[in-house]
Amino acid sequence: MKGKNIGKTILYLIILYLIVQLLQYFFLNNCNPRYNPCKFNNENNIRNSHNCYMYALNKIDKELEHKWKTQCSDLDNCIRLKHRPGNVNGYISKPEVSTCENIRNGVLDDNPSIYLSNQHEKCKRGFYKIASSVDKNKSFHFYRQDKNNLWSHKDGGKNATNLDESHNIILDPKYCNRGQYKTFCNYFCVPNGRLYKTISNPYLFA
Repeated sequence: MKGKNIGKTILYLIILYLIVQLLQYFFLNNCNPRYNPCKFNNENNIRNSHNCYMYALNKIDKELEHKWKTQCSDLDNCIRLKHRPGNVNGYISKPEVSTCENIRNGVLDDNPSIYLSNQHEKCKRGFYKIASSVDKNKSFHFYRQDKNNLWSHKDGGKNATNLDESHNIILDPKYCNRGQYKTFCNYFCVPNGRLYKTISNPYLFA
């Protein structure tokens, strides 16, 4: 009888352990953002001011939205307000430095908690995957893997979408039609905002 009770206790402990592991997996491993294009598309000033980099980081910057509304009187001013990798250290500020190496270094310098990944590697707990590409020396672009494991993006002031330039669902940005961004660069793992803080450009132009 005593042996049966010990056996039941061990079984209960095993079940409890498995439940805890499942909860940890659900809340920490499945940290990809939910695909919710309305978050970036519905408000004009958010849609126009938030680019692919902000979308990939899943960040809405209210200060940027306000500055866009009140200070964006010409095209040059508008472009300067947009966040770019490397802005924290001030070395990426113009489109002509948009190379894979510069964009990679800018992302990693801006956000020490972000790390490089690859096509098949799974991000560690609490992180999700983004990817970069460039129209060399002209512009850059980012994609984000969402909770449904598909990819989405937001090109400049356009609407966020999960379709590529051929209007196909993006299964992997490395192989989709990226339009002008012909050169695929890198995959990164980004900390979900619930666990870490991510930054792009905290120094907005006055």
